Amino acid sequence: MTKQDKDVRAYQQLSTGSFSDPFSFLGPAIDKDQGILRVWVPGAESVYLLVEQERVELEHESYSGFILKQYAPLNEQYYRLAADFSGSEQILDDPYQFHNIYAEYDELHDPKEMYRHMGAQPMTLTRGDECISGVRFLVSAPHASACSLVGEFNQWDDLSLPMQRLDYGIWGLFLPNISAGEKYGFQLKGPRGERLPFKVDPWSFHASLSPHFLSVTFDHSGYQWQDEAWQTREIEPICKQAISVYEVHLGSWMPTQDESISVYRHLADTLAPYVAEMGYTHIEIMPLAEWVDDTGVGQCPVSFFAPTSRYGSPDEFKHFIDCCHQANIGVILAWVAGHFTPHEQGLVEFDGTTLYHHPDPRIGQDQDCHLYFFDYSREHIRRYLVANALFWLEQFHVDGLRVDGVASMLCLDDSRSHEQWQHNIDGGNRNYDASALLKWLNEEVHKCYPRAITIAEDIRMLQGVSEPTFMGGLGFNFHWQVDWVRSSLHFMAALCTEREESLIDMIEPLTSLIGEHSIYPICHDEIAYGRGSLLNQMAGEGKDKLANYRVYFGYVYGLPTKKMHFMGCEFGQNDEWCPSKAMPWQLCNSEAHQGLDILVSDLNKLYRSQAALHELDCDPSGFQWLANEDRHELILAYSRQSSGDDYVLVICNFSMHYYSESQIGVAYEGVYQLLLNTDAACYHGDQGLVSESVESTYVSGEHFNHSVTVSIPPLSCLYYRLI
Repeated sequence: MTKQDKDVRAYQQLSTGSFSDPFSFLGPAIDKDQGILRVWVPGAESVYLLVEQERVELEHESYSGFILKQYAPLNEQYYRLAADFSGSEQILDDPYQFHNIYAEYDELHDPKEMYRHMGAQPMTLTRGDECISGVRFLVSAPHASACSLVGEFNQWDDLSLPMQRLDYGIWGLFLPNISAGEKYGFQLKGPRGERLPFKVDPWSFHASLSPHFLSVTFDHSGYQWQDEAWQTREIEPICKQAISVYEVHLGSWMPTQDESISVYRHLADTLAPYVAEMGYTHIEIMPLAEWVDDTGVGQCPVSFFAPTSRYGSPDEFKHFIDCCHQANIGVILAWVAGHFTPHEQGLVEFDGTTLYHHPDPRIGQDQDCHLYFFDYSREHIRRYLVANALFWLEQFHVDGLRVDGVASMLCLDDSRSHEQWQHNIDGGNRNYDASALLKWLNEEVHKCYPRAITIAEDIRMLQGVSEPTFMGGLGFNFHWQVDWVRSSLHFMAALCTEREESLIDMIEPLTSLIGEHSIYPICHDEIAYGRGSLLNQMAGEGKDKLANYRVYFGYVYGLPTKKMHFMGCEFGQNDEWCPSKAMPWQLCNSEAHQGLDILVSDLNKLYRSQAALHELDCDPSGFQWLANEDRHELILAYSRQSSGDDYVLVICNFSMHYYSESQIGVAYEGVYQLLLNTDAACYHGDQGLVSESVESTYVSGEHFNHSVTVSIPPLSCLYYRLI
């Protein structure tokens, strides 16, 4: 093939969006010591070179190509173009004069570095003596035959900016003189040259939803953090910390009526101080990676590196987290790594192949929910997900990740009929590749961010989830105990006269999980999807329902676990949660709901102030049953203690009876002072008669040599501390 034939073929490929090597053909070059400049400007009638005060016309060559021959070599000089479009002249930048866009191997394969180099990265490149600012675009599409960059900067023309195929399946291009806020995406062709749907950037840091779903360039270097005091504070080991988490759906917590203020900024001024005043230690935010369906709640992300633009910009989200930290509130982000949406602009069939999911639908798809599962057997996918986790911790200063759907990731048969799943190599249901990913994820997070908390949403009570990886576990700090929550709510839904047989629902899960690294999660799933609000899952009517609510919360806050509940639970929301409706804050105007709110606040503060209630949550020595055998009385009592001298009794009466002289065995003699009574008038209780302090007496018992005699009102929980 002659050089002329090669040139004609290159122009033909450029004209159809099929050219994969524009650096070899476009831009400045040298031929026999003479400079040549070839440019590609679709729609232009004439093109001029602008360099060092000169204006030189290029010759139209073929299709939309223009060439300048026998010109002095440009010698790395920066130049621009003037193009005439039907009498209207535009000044253009030629991206094909910038060939130095390559990234090193580690920058493209090390999860700690990948998000700093992939996607749209603002940077400055040199051309001669000039430093030119712009954005470098890198996207991985190893099976694509061509890739074009499209956006506002080229009027969405999918022919004008073909990208260069680089090493490792990466496509790249540097656009001079553009900055943050430019909408863009990619037009790819598949392995056989077929045109694929328009794709958003898998690494985009910002997105736009209206009127179309698009990636948006963004510069993460501009925000100035003010949380140094938070980041450098002295802390206890994670398992010894008091952790009381307030789970929030940002869109429905307290919507603002002022459309000029973003949700992120509004919540920085409202949610952060509210959570601090209520005594919580952390906020957990439901998934925020950009999603498309307005009826969803973030469980089906499309852009994994972009916080949803529904609520504001990435910098405004940083401001929200910054304000939380300045209020001494940590932020945990619910993080989806198990699946992605089938939206055609997203990851599905990204380069014309199953690049991100397994080709076998029994492994790669959820047929019922219409989702795709990541193929964890592929190294590039594991790197992508680990990089994403590190990105949120680094760029947004989040204090932890709660990994969504861990059981679904680990169990090949999760929520599937027999014919819908494929056994592993050993004939079992464990996804070994998902296990490898989660181990690596936790190792990287704990190595790079030792203060960060990782939490597994584990609804199947899998073994080893919160064990260290060197002991064969997955390495999470904590895991949700959903079954424990559901069994205890089953008990609380029963009438007092019917609770004797189900008391085991309160005892057995706790006994089997003592010393585990667990969180008791009254999460959004437990008060939505037809389950009803938490208040309406309590037995009884009126005052009895409220009393059940109070004793339940008293019981929960004494348990040897970290705490979490969903927004609205603190004041006893009547209706189950609906993401399209604002929280019913008007309920706090009633004495009954206000009393619940005060109780939860007091429990938070008590839990944080008493080392016995949190220091040994993950140590069996921090908990001991004191009374759990009399099913008729429905009294459960246990003790909590710290590594020092702190010793607290938690006594719960789940019956309608008042016990005036109930004897409870204790480990230590002395005087016990009342710390909290859920039946107190300030909580809208009946203020049943209880002792402000009780002194132990000697008894000769099988388990204890001391006991206290206490009065316990119906449906109440009492906390006493040894003084």
